[in-house]
Amino acid sequence: MSCGKVACGICCGVSVVAIALILFFFWPRNVEGCINTDDLAVTRWNLTASAFTVAMTIPARVKNENYFPIDFDTIEVTAKYNDVAVAQGTKNDFTADSRGDSDLTVNLEPVS
Repeated sequence: MSCGKVACGICCGVSVVAIALILFFFWPRNVEGCINTDDLAVTRWNLTASAFTVAMTIPARVKNENYFPIDFDTIEVTAKYNDVAVAQGTKNDFTADSRGDSDLTVNLEPVS
């Protein structure tokens, strides 16, 4: 076996291992979101003869298993009752930290 073939084999092997490591660390993993229902807070409510409206604060947590942080321009939350939207809220410019949990709070306002 010549020295050139051995060097080529070593270079190919190192390249394959390097690509595998890059894919392991940078392949995107799922990001999970959950709402902490124990800490829901009603900030305003109104009951009339024809309608009930409510504004609330919803604490949530985003779990990011990636090795890099993920930036969200907008997170939109819609609360529904019997498939009818009753409240909506938006969180802008949120960053989910890498390899951990990030907390956020979304303020929901009644749908007009």
